[in-house]
Amino acid sequence: MKELRKDIKNGISKDEALKKYLNRGGDAKKGSRYLSYIPEEQFADKYLIANNMLLSVYGVLSVIGLVALLPQLLSLPSVGIIIVLLIGLLIPGVILYWIYKKNAVGYFILAFFCLKGILDSFRGYQEDPGSVWVGVTINLVLLIFVVILKKKIFPYQNYFNTKKNEKGYYLFSL
Repeated sequence: MKELRKDIKNGISKDEALKKYLNRGGDAKKGSRYLSYIPEEQFADKYLIANNMLLSVYGVLSVIGLVALLPQLLSLPSVGIIIVLLIGLLIPGVILYWIYKKNAVGYFILAFFCLKGILDSFRGYQEDPGSVWVGVTINLVLLIFVVILKKKIFPYQNYFNTKKNEKGYYLFSL
């Protein structure tokens, strides 16, 4: 993998880097998986505005979520407030950083949290169904946007693994 990573950083195309990697005795599955996690430059540039929109929307929603927790935070002791704020800033911050760097894992984790947000919203349905549907709609739209954007920037991945062609070979295999 180190040689494959080094070849990609030196500007060699993914196809050429995989050929060299396989000629050195590398595993096609591991090499294909590694290459599928590298965003395609043309698509990353093409969808840069959409990626920046995702960063902005998720950042704003994270801040709104922290502000909404403020009344519950004030009832905690000071150590609890610090811990909740650290977690509440650290997790969205890491996700935002990964998406900014176009790391496929960031998109996957954000999609997981959007799905979790949809499921968690229904717990309060009896008290306020209108708010629940607003939360579900926001999370669902964000989830769809994240999944589509990830598929556009990382075309050689299905959502959980490296794509295979009709013969069962990984797409980057030769």
